[in-house]
Amino acid sequence: DEGWQKMTTAQMTIQADSYEESNVMDDYGIKLSKKALMLHKDLADSFLNSGEYSSALAKYNMLLTYDWENAQKAELISKKGACHEGLRQYDMALKSYIESCELAPKNPGYCLRLANIYDVTGMDGQAMIEYKKTLELGGEKYSASLALGKLYEHRGLFSRAVECYSQALLIKSSP
Repeated sequence: DEGWQKMTTAQMTIQADSYEESNVMDDYGIKLSKKALMLHKDLADSFLNSGEYSSALAKYNMLLTYDWENAQKAELISKKGACHEGLRQYDMALKSYIESCELAPKNPGYCLRLANIYDVTGMDGQAMIEYKKTLELGGEKYSASLALGKLYEHRGLFSRAVECYSQALLIKSSP
C-alpha cells in the first residue's frame, strides 16, 4: 500500500534526521531538527488522512509540546480536533476547534469545522453563529450556506432556508 510505504519512509527519515543540531528537543531531551518536526507533522497528516485517528492524535499531541507560530499551532490543533471528531469524541473536538478559532479568528475553515461540530452535537444556535461567521469571513461559502439552509429548514424557517440553498446553488454553478 502506497500510503503505508510513505508513512514507513517518513518514519525512517525522521529517525535519521532527528538528531541534527537544533533548538527543539523531544521528550527525552534529544534535540530535533525543524526538518524532523515537519516530517513528524507529515506523518501525523498521513495517519489522519488514512483514518488512523489515534496514531495521528498521538503525533499531534507530541508536536503541540513545541513552540509554533499561531497559524501553525491553530492548524495542528484543528487537525487534533479532526482526530477527536473521527473518534467520535465530540467534546474534545469542540474544545480543539474553539481553540483553533481563537488562535486564527479570521480562518473560515476553522469556523466551519466548529460550526459542524456544534451542528452534530445539536447546538443549533451556536452552529448558526459559526456558519454565519464563516460566510462573513468569505470562505467555505458553499458548505456554510448549505449547512445553514439545513438548520433553517429544521427550525421551520423555510424562506431563510431557500435563501441559503439558492446561495449555495449560485456558488456551485459559478465557474
